[in-house]
Amino acid sequence: MTNLLLAVGWRKVPNLKQTGGIILAFSGLLVVIAGGSWERWRGFNLLPADAFIVVNVLAISLFNILAQL
Repeated sequence: MTNLLLAVGWRKVPNLKQTGGIILAFSGLLVVIAGGSWERWRGFNLLPADAFIVVNVLAISLFNILAQL
């Protein structure tokens, strides 16, 4: 999420290694949201706690960016 925000807001394009990390991290987030269950993933419905996880990831990303300025 941090690299995505940097690419969109600050026009810093991530390299190949960072892009791989983004894909891996996002995949992990999807596994956490799905609870490791394919049935839950196929019947995809977000719970309030899932939205909290996504907001938390966004907040940490913004903190990391702003701490470097």
